[in-house]
Amino acid sequence: MSNGPLIAGWGLKRAGARIQQAIKDAAKVAVGNGKITREGDFLAVPDVDVIVRDRSLAMSTTLRRADRLPPAEIAVAILNIVCSNFGATRDQIVQAVSRAVGNKATSSAVREMIEGEINRVADEGRLVEQSGLLCSADKGQREQY
Repeated sequence: MSNGPLIAGWGLKRAGARIQQAIKDAAKVAVGNGKITREGDFLAVPDVDVIVRDRSLAMSTTLRRADRLPPAEIAVAILNIVCSNFGATRDQIVQAVSRAVGNKATSSAVREMIEGEINRVADEGRLVEQSGLLCSADKGQREQY
């Protein structure tokens, strides 16, 4: 688990080995108790809506890097885009998600990560392709527009 965003959030450049280990231990206990969940290197509070955060004003540019963008947040951004626009192409989704999280330009690493999330969300059955556009597979969401 990388603690870069956590440390940067406190205005620090780095954390010593003891602090890093304390963070890892605390996260392990919290996951074990069901207080938080782990998705790869990311931690989340269960049963709390995921919010897509615009990082354009963040002082740390590393918060917009592909490895610092939580997959759950990217998945929500993808679904928000396809639902609010009655569908979108893969390229449109990539660009819109990248802008939604605060990137003025989309690096190849961010593009690859977003495309991977598009594939994952589609593989989970939450997206369907219709006439060349990816749309929400949730019939209720499609009918509300």
